[in-house]
Amino acid sequence: MQSWEQYWAENDPNAPVFSDGVGKNRQEVVNFWQAAISDVPPGSTIIDICSGAGAVFDTCTNINQYNLFAHDGSERARVHLKRKYANANVLSNDDLAARKEAFADILVSQFGIEYLDKDAQKIAISMLKQGGAFIALIHSTDGFIHKKYQKEHKQLISLISESMCVELLQIFKRSTSEGKPLLTEFDAQWSKIGLDTGNLYGGALALFNGGKQLISKYNNFALQDVENWFFGIEQQLKLAKTNIEQILRVALDEQQIVSFCEQHEITKELSIEPLFIASQTLPIGLVVKGTKC
Repeated sequence: MQSWEQYWAENDPNAPVFSDGVGKNRQEVVNFWQAAISDVPPGSTIIDICSGAGAVFDTCTNINQYNLFAHDGSERARVHLKRKYANANVLSNDDLAARKEAFADILVSQFGIEYLDKDAQKIAISMLKQGGAFIALIHSTDGFIHKKYQKEHKQLISLISESMCVELLQIFKRSTSEGKPLLTEFDAQWSKIGLDTGNLYGGALALFNGGKQLISKYNNFALQDVENWFFGIEQQLKLAKTNIEQILRVALDEQQIVSFCEQHEITKELSIEPLFIASQTLPIGLVVKGTKC
């Protein structure tokens, strides 16, 4: 994906991964992780694979009663997590590769372990003791996130291939030259590439709203600033396309998850269930639970 260092440089490490309309943690996700860890005896060792800045740990108010380990490929993410959880043991990719022993009583991962290559997955799961619990929330090919990103990916391909940022910048320049906002031309440009402006996602929506505001109030903005804005958002669209392609690539269906678990001997008490949030009819992902044999 986009450089994790850049991601954590640009995003608030304290912001919830899944938030509601007022920016608070989705209670469904909080409830899931709290319930998942509630029966783990105090003093047990928990490792979070691809932990980011500690999203899973953040959901559990009693998390510091455990011996915490957290792995992530981003140094910034590890630093953020360590600031919040001073007693946690943080592991880089190199640290992960160097580990040889099974020490963890429970392994958790929230949309993370599926991004690792097969060798890294094998190393990560080898840290789980025999009889240890595996709990992961995994991208699903039938989930809301996957379906949404499929649509967003198509929109990004259209915008990038049709040089939409360049075209909209030219409309802004013509608006300045003619002394009026050329919103009809703006709308026509979107119709030309066949995008329904009432159903835009992510970067496409940001480009539509931002571009329309710039052209509507063309005389309020300096040309250099507008050129910089369009250049910047064009780069963001390209990064978003790359990121989304990674998410689409790692999403798994139920049979693939079963095969994954069998390969890593997580077969005892195996369950695979969808996790829903109230605002969606599709699950955000699949909850995978099992015990290492």
